[in-house]
Amino acid sequence: MLTRRDVLGAGAVALAGVSLGGCQSASDEYEAVAAGIWRHAAGLPDTLTGLLAELVRYASLAPSTYNSQCWQFRVARDAITILPAPERRSPAIDPDDHHLYVSLGCATENLVQSAASVGLGSIVQTGAGSRDGVTVRLGLAPPSRSPMAEAIPARQTTRNVYNGKPVPATDLINLERVARAPGVTPVIVTDDVQRRRLLELAVAANREWYADPAKVAELKRWTRFDAATALATRDGLAPGPAGRTSLPPVIGAALFNLLEAADRATDRLVTEVRSSAGLVAFVAAINDRAHWVEVGRSFQRFALLATALGIRHAWVNAATEIPALRPQLGMELGEPAGRPSLLLRFGYGPLRPRSLRRELATEAPGLMPAGPELAEGLTPPSN
Repeated sequence: MLTRRDVLGAGAVALAGVSLGGCQSASDEYEAVAAGIWRHAAGLPDTLTGLLAELVRYASLAPSTYNSQCWQFRVARDAITILPAPERRSPAIDPDDHHLYVSLGCATENLVQSAASVGLGSIVQTGAGSRDGVTVRLGLAPPSRSPMAEAIPARQTTRNVYNGKPVPATDLINLERVARAPGVTPVIVTDDVQRRRLLELAVAANREWYADPAKVAELKRWTRFDAATALATRDGLAPGPAGRTSLPPVIGAALFNLLEAADRATDRLVTEVRSSAGLVAFVAAINDRAHWVEVGRSFQRFALLATALGIRHAWVNAATEIPALRPQLGMELGEPAGRPSLLLRFGYGPLRPRSLRRELATEAPGLMPAGPELAEGLTPPSN
């Protein structure tokens, strides 16, 4: 896909001599807001309301298509339900809401991991209806902090060129192990021959992706060209301060339209994949919402453990978004009967600036002391 670096880097020349007096202050504010979002809680909140709000915040640090944050949260005394936000759909690339429900699964896994770290067990239930989401029922359990929970505020989608260093075999084994789930198969690819074949398929998909004006328009709609706009919306593909030029929206939009997106994006895709240590795909055994949610949870465990191990990741998803190419991708992955849901690259490289998150209102369950008296509001989870 066309990256923000393509758009914003091209704008640096066009902006020579243009006054951008407010950019530095907006960039400073962006960094401060991002730091406040991507953090661990300073301590355990002293009310149940505060505790559940913190769990929602951790859940919202999950990835979503275009950083659309396509979720809303409904909070009860002993459960949090993560629901689709229809107005934040991406119908051009996600007409069946597959990516939306994968994103709900990613948020669910963040919620489960963060809840366990503060002594709350969970049971996950995925609704069958088109408007249903995922309900995480909470109950008292022994606290269980894990590297994955610790990694939640550090995880990011890192769209850099990596350094080509291979990932140790023991780490690959552990990544595949934590990503396993009923009905979901993670496929890690490090073999050079298979990687080349997957790259060829990704390049073909990328070109077809950019031949669809609706997909390109949707990408443009979610691209934030300056820090001030990103701060106002706190969603979308924001420029961020470090290493990315912040453009006035009118200029950014004009440059977006002028770029030969397919050629630039494909060249960068080839460079990025070749710089990576490998590729990983997630294949759903059954093509339904429950399995899409499980794909998201599976991927999020992979991403969180990878983060704990210092391994970056980024999407190579065009091949999963072109229906005619999905069967070929499934064959290449050795999973012809399932739906290839996600394709990513992974490796080692520097971090990128953080994306932002919206402030989310939740329904208050009523004030109740946490800590020793938390049992008044929560009971052990059970089936």
